[in-house]
Amino acid sequence: RLAAATAVGVATWALLRRARRSEGSRKVRLRLLYASMTGTSQRSAEALAAELQSTGTSTRASLEIEVEDLSTFAFDNLLTRSPEVATEIVVLLLSTHTDGALPPTSAHFGTLLADHVHDFRVGRSAMKHLNFAVLGFGSSVYASAGHYCTAAVRADAALASMGARRVARLLRVTDTREQADQVAAWKQELHAALKAALSGSEPTQAVGVEGRSAAE
Repeated sequence: RLAAATAVGVATWALLRRARRSEGSRKVRLRLLYASMTGTSQRSAEALAAELQSTGTSTRASLEIEVEDLSTFAFDNLLTRSPEVATEIVVLLLSTHTDGALPPTSAHFGTLLADHVHDFRVGRSAMKHLNFAVLGFGSSVYASAGHYCTAAVRADAALASMGARRVARLLRVTDTREQADQVAAWKQELHAALKAALSGSEPTQAVGVEGRSAAE
């Protein structure tokens, strides 16, 4: 299914893993939203979805996993809580363009995020219904210039400032090292958060931020 969706260029696809329980079973939604330049973040999102899709098969909750390109994602979906969803976890996988910014096709998402942070009409609890994690892709070569996964750092800080709950530390992945080694611990945190949500518990809030603090 994954290969077929990619082949036809579908931006959004869902893997629904529902336990055979009563109609009143809780639903947990995991959104994997990517901003890609060369396909790295898209492939990572799809691979992560494939890894996590079996997590909900032995629980009483239903797990819905969605993978979507930020270039077509409706930002307002982050501001609206679905009554049928007990817990929603949003994961941003963000590649880096010039000066650490988002790819041009997804730049509007970063603009909207920043606008909402600075808009006095948007409350500090606008996204308190969300749990989130951010994974940035870039190169540590640009760290000294302050352009190492800048978009990911800003997104992490923005979501937290609007009340969203961080369930995995911000991680910046450099192309100068093996990717799998860098993301292993981060994926464990995300997996633990998902398991907690499926069991009816509140995911543990992440207290550590990799690299520079999001507030810097």
